[in-house]
Amino acid sequence: IGTTQRALQLCSQFQRLNIPGLGIEDQSMRILLHYKRELENVAKHYTKYKEDPPLPRDMPPISGKIVWVRQLYHRIEDPMNILRHNTELLASKDGRIVVKQYNKLAQVLITYELVFYQAWLQQVNSAREGLKVTLLIRDEQTREIYVNLDPDVLSLTRETDNLLKLGFEIPSSATMIQSSHNILQQHASRLNLLLHCMSDIKAKFPPEYKSLIIPHLTKLRQMLEPGLTHINWTSLKVGHFIDQVQAELDHLRWVADRVNDILKFRIEGTLEGIIGTVLCDLPEDGRNVTLQELCDTTYNLCNQAAETMQIQSKSIKEATLELIELLCGDLEAFVGDPLDLDQDRTSHSPDRQSALQKRRDIRESIEKAADELYHHFQTKTTDAIIKSVKSNLENLRKRICTSVHSAYGK
Repeated sequence: IGTTQRALQLCSQFQRLNIPGLGIEDQSMRILLHYKRELENVAKHYTKYKEDPPLPRDMPPISGKIVWVRQLYHRIEDPMNILRHNTELLASKDGRIVVKQYNKLAQVLITYELVFYQAWLQQVNSAREGLKVTLLIRDEQTREIYVNLDPDVLSLTRETDNLLKLGFEIPSSATMIQSSHNILQQHASRLNLLLHCMSDIKAKFPPEYKSLIIPHLTKLRQMLEPGLTHINWTSLKVGHFIDQVQAELDHLRWVADRVNDILKFRIEGTLEGIIGTVLCDLPEDGRNVTLQELCDTTYNLCNQAAETMQIQSKSIKEATLELIELLCGDLEAFVGDPLDLDQDRTSHSPDRQSALQKRRDIRESIEKAADELYHHFQTKTTDAIIKSVKSNLENLRKRICTSVHSAYGK
């Protein structure tokens, strides 16, 4: 017979037949001794695995341990429910020993279950407090910003579902967290995505322009500040806060894409066009032209090129100014009008003076960087024109040298 419970059930069935000579009492004693060994095996198994039991598939830790210990409890409880009807067997010497072993082991298993249920209740209290923390947290060393949601808050929902199925009483705070699980998970995912996008968008800006985008980055930091200081996971403003930050990131992404487009197509592309301008139309091999014809053609080409380069230079200048405006954003709104800053110097508050000086320094730094960027592209425009002239002169030199060598070779 495979199990103690099944053996006891068969004995009970034969006992009800009242057929003499079946030896039911002897068989019952043998089964009792087998059950005694089963109790010892369960006790050994519990002692071996109680710290790290084998959990059922896809079960969270607390409810998984409770399911495990309940399986052990049922292994000893189900046979005992049948043995209780055989009072004579349990009243025997071996029966009393078995009852004592059973009571001791059952108490241990029930206590194990209650300990983890109490641990879960403590998790519920911790999770409830965990929802009162701010949405975001900044690492004091790296200054990086992270989503400030305890993973236990989200895993608590699975525990709640399982413990509810197991028949445990669920406190209202756990029910509240359970009902908020989807929205909490959605908010956490959106915040993680925002922080990831923020890093990607910053990387889109060329490193040499970092000082020019201070207004944009400062505005973004200001919009993140409520999530670092007072908006928590129970606030009704979480969705609105995320939407605002998302809108600012979308704008910053547009600025980054626009800046790169201006650089690539309106500035770098135009500079390449200037460098490739033809100033001297050299005749094809085998075609003879007079010196006067070459001079006249070159003169006309240079006049046309001068007009084209002037338009291209103006286009680069306009693109540079638009680039600076995009990078700097609303500088007046960020650091204030310079006249207002000068008028505020009459304030005698040390903190006020320090703040004003910082604003003036930032403004001067941004204006200096913008001026350097403007002159940088003006210089690149001049360099492109010089490269174009040198390239055309080099082509002319090579053609003359080739013609001379060919003439002497003949």
